Amino acid sequence: MGKPGLDIKVVALACVLAVAIPLTSAFGAPSTDSLVLELSAAQTVATPVPDVIPNLQYQQVTADGLLSVGPVDVLGAISFQNDGKYAEQQAGYWAGFNATLDAGGISADLSPFSIRAGRFTHTDLVESPYSLFVSSQPIPVLQLDLALESNRFFYTTRWLGLNRNSRLPDVPDRGANIRTYGVRFDALRIGFQDVLVYADRQYDLEYLLNPVPGFFLQYVKVATGNPWSEIGNDNSILGFFADYTDDAFYTYAQLLVDDFNANAFLNPDAYQNPNKIAWSIGGAVPTTVGEFGFYHAGATKYTFQAYGSGTAPDTKYGYTYYPVVEYIVDPVTGETRTILPEDNYIGYLHGENNLAFLIDYSQTFDPVEVKAAIEYTLSGSKSPANPWNELNFYNEEGEEGTRFLDDDYLESKVTATGRADASFGWWSVFAELSVGFVVNELQLTGIPAEYVGPDNEIPYFAPVQLPARMFGGIRLGGSIRLPL
Repeated sequence: MGKPGLDIKVVALACVLAVAIPLTSAFGAPSTDSLVLELSAAQTVATPVPDVIPNLQYQQVTADGLLSVGPVDVLGAISFQNDGKYAEQQAGYWAGFNATLDAGGISADLSPFSIRAGRFTHTDLVESPYSLFVSSQPIPVLQLDLALESNRFFYTTRWLGLNRNSRLPDVPDRGANIRTYGVRFDALRIGFQDVLVYADRQYDLEYLLNPVPGFFLQYVKVATGNPWSEIGNDNSILGFFADYTDDAFYTYAQLLVDDFNANAFLNPDAYQNPNKIAWSIGGAVPTTVGEFGFYHAGATKYTFQAYGSGTAPDTKYGYTYYPVVEYIVDPVTGETRTILPEDNYIGYLHGENNLAFLIDYSQTFDPVEVKAAIEYTLSGSKSPANPWNELNFYNEEGEEGTRFLDDDYLESKVTATGRADASFGWWSVFAELSVGFVVNELQLTGIPAEYVGPDNEIPYFAPVQLPARMFGGIRLGGSIRLPL
């Protein structure tokens, strides 16, 4: 017999689908059926990233299929690559290739209601390379997404299955829920977003189904003195956004609050905990020669981190896909790979203690679409896994209040990218180029001996005084779509 919690989740999903899918006729869904298979391949030559992607050149092959029956889609996708980032799943039989599951699940658009369940990449409702609640980095994750949208209001609730029965050491079952509430006034949208991250279980059905804001849900559920009190290891994050879209321009602003220091206003002489916040602004303007965009974002130190102290355990509820920063790629030799911050953060891709600026451009010269961007980032130390970076507790060194880019050295990085895509019937091809340099590059750093405590042994990323390092790469590929 399976775990009772898993049975409840399967039953709940089955009930939702059983009710939703038959409603298609009531919403005038089309009866067209189609099956599309796509096969793509790409060749990459790029500067190796030590302990991340060690190979100078590598290939990738992706196969995916999309079955559409009326308003219901079933999608599956798998990729094979020999970049050395992950271990070969069938050592000696797959010619050095490893496999990743890019997508697999079912979705239904039953306007004004939609549902998606399975493994997919996911996005923020705010369209930006610096979106805060969901990273613009396309990372597949197991999820159940429910959305309701009208001409005036919109609401989404999304569950993410982060970790379950993990082979990584000291990684508990973990999950997260992201909800967005909003109202639309013609071209203007205003919304509230919240996140709940929790450890010691992979999902929480009430967080998915109950629309009460997460801050209240969390505390009501775990408060004592009542018969429904639960033992919980949860964290809540909240924020707001506004965006405006019309034919002339697009602009937005977004704010994320992980923790707020009310004592700065209410009791300035008392203990000052750090503000843990992130912000993002930007927009795009279409012109006769193409579309130009400008974006800016930043986050204070410790934003997205879990909580821990010298006497309290690491809570493991940081806003990351994994509460670790490295994994063993070869159990025989003990060789490890580093999980880069941008591959781990669920929210803002550059994470805490960062400033970023990006200018981009796009234009279509039928049948070719061209995109280009240049980005500058400034980063201090950051810790996707260890609470308080190298410290056991926040004010261990006697400092209080908000901290931001106050390291002895800061990583400074410039990256320029360009891409061209062209489609010819069933065929498509692309070429992608990137080049840049980085000074005082972030390095995975062990905890100094004088700070090692009972629960802060996980390395963190810190800028190291190093000369500039150039990097770059080129990627060429194509695909064929076969409609059946």
